[in-house]
Amino acid sequence: MTKNKWFYRNCLIVACLVAILILMTQSLGIEKAAADTSGDGYVTYDSNTQTWSFGTAEVEKKIQLNASGQFLLTSFKNKKTNQEYIQGTQHSDEFQIKTGNTVYSGSTAGWIYDTHSISTLSQGELELQVTFHNSVLLVTRHYVVYPSTGAIREWTDFKNISGSSQYFSSPYMFKQRVMQNDIDNVDLHYMTGGGNFTGSGMLKTVPMTTTYARTFDSYDYPEVTTVDGHYEFGLGSYEQGTAVYDSLFVFRNHSSSEGIWLSFDYNGHLNPLTTTAT
Repeated sequence: MTKNKWFYRNCLIVACLVAILILMTQSLGIEKAAADTSGDGYVTYDSNTQTWSFGTAEVEKKIQLNASGQFLLTSFKNKKTNQEYIQGTQHSDEFQIKTGNTVYSGSTAGWIYDTHSISTLSQGELELQVTFHNSVLLVTRHYVVYPSTGAIREWTDFKNISGSSQYFSSPYMFKQRVMQNDIDNVDLHYMTGGGNFTGSGMLKTVPMTTTYARTFDSYDYPEVTTVDGHYEFGLGSYEQGTAVYDSLFVFRNHSSSEGIWLSFDYNGHLNPLTTTAT
């Protein structure tokens, strides 16, 4: 056999072996991360750790259904500053609902993974849906990533699969524990609502402390204040939507001039936000 024939024959064998190896690694699932993109928006899934990562050039979140069956937010990062908002030792639960006297949340162990899907919506948004269950509830978490922004929309679907009637109460749109280590530098900004009272539409700032705790409820008595010598409470009995509070809340680190804002669908009675430093 000539030198050239030996060379080409062995190159062909090596090429075949490489091709076989690639096929084997794909079939064995070694390439474990699948990704969908739209503009700078992305959603990836790591099947080995059951972790979903999603975001844009400005923000990223990571959620995981871990080995204990807990569904948790494990990372929430400002990619502009590389600041991580999941801090401290407490879990960030993602959702919560009460069934009878039992509270179920993301930190409840024993959730079983069912499926997930990623779809591109009409304006290029990416929607991730993750579905899991226990013996009582089927839960679907929705996340919509908006490319070229720092915005991620979220909500939760709950379905009774217990086979019997259940009384459900106190459903959370989401539940997150953030910025715990930064508490000394964090301010809460919120706006009073648009109802008929003096002091409506005002931006309020409250420093967060280790003892601060407050629940905002659309049935709260409005924060009526004297404006230009006038004091008026004309809200009556209508305390729905954004009459008492606007649907904007901001946690801002005044030291680094960054933070998190959240808003929500404001129809009906809202008990939208409980803030606590613990």
